[in-house]
Amino acid sequence: HKKLVFKNIDFIHIHARSVEEGLFSYFNRSDAQMLAFYKPERSFWERLYHSSLTRKILYKSRIPVIVFS
Repeated sequence: HKKLVFKNIDFIHIHARSVEEGLFSYFNRSDAQMLAFYKPERSFWERLYHSSLTRKILYKSRIPVIVFS
């Protein structure tokens, strides 16, 4: 197992009632410049019942968001 090294990237752990709340709480008190999401492929049934955090963030974010799929 190799130790991964990420230069110029901070990993932050925040406690919040929801992921969305935690993200916006962090962004309101930091100087974050971009948010990146990974959007997994979902089956038809998963897409029907899944509440997309990525979509919620896209509509409410004041900073650029990049989505990888």
